[in-house]
Amino acid sequence: MRPLERTFGYNGEQRLAAFLCGRRFRESQMTSRYESYWLPGLGNDDVDPDEVIHSAFAWLRREPCNGERLVVMNAVSMTSNTASLRQASANYPVISPRARRRARRTGNAVLAIWPAHEALELAEGLARGGSLCVVPGSHDDLGHWIQRTSAQALWEVTPPDDDFLRLDEPVRSVIDSIVAFDGHNNFSGAGGKEEAIRRLRIMIGDGHRPDPSAIENYVLARGTGNFKGARRMRQWYEGLLEGQRFYDYARRPI
Repeated sequence: MRPLERTFGYNGEQRLAAFLCGRRFRESQMTSRYESYWLPGLGNDDVDPDEVIHSAFAWLRREPCNGERLVVMNAVSMTSNTASLRQASANYPVISPRARRRARRTGNAVLAIWPAHEALELAEGLARGGSLCVVPGSHDDLGHWIQRTSAQALWEVTPPDDDFLRLDEPVRSVIDSIVAFDGHNNFSGAGGKEEAIRRLRIMIGDGHRPDPSAIENYVLARGTGNFKGARRMRQWYEGLLEGQRFYDYARRPI
């Protein structure tokens, strides 16, 4: 496993800068909104977290940018978690879901460090028309984001497991139909909750019981309005597994 800087020579930051500034945007590594990158995160025991932070901020410093260079974390106070992170982040605005600030609407270079789903959604919004680099944390699995955006790895690493995309066909069919019905409303539109719960109940009755996290990540990879929809689907599924009763918005049993 080698950091991108090591590919160029660890002391060759000028060569790294030439790579970042001279490369062309490639469609396979672009979403419709921003260019995406990732580095190995806290779940990878084979990497030195301080080296990851070094590479992450080297990317933020060198990435071509027409807007601002921003750091997104779950909480601003997390910058003090390590000495290297505290020092590296000192020169950049740090934003969190609960400590937002006004930023340029497009063209920003955004570094999301250990984000949970809510912070990742914030980072995606800030990165529109620009670029986003993500360092996954331990709170939420972000393999779905890497798959969905075809994010480019800045280190030579094995892509994260995509088992959540290899659900049994009957399960994929059910989830796809639920997402198609009301995923754009995060399953809170007219009939979205009822449709989801009825189909999930039938799926469980047919003997299909995948891990709840696989369903959440599959929904995120396939796309809903935001992370809340995927979390809502997971909670309904977990409740059905536990025998919980559900009601529609008029308090009628579903």
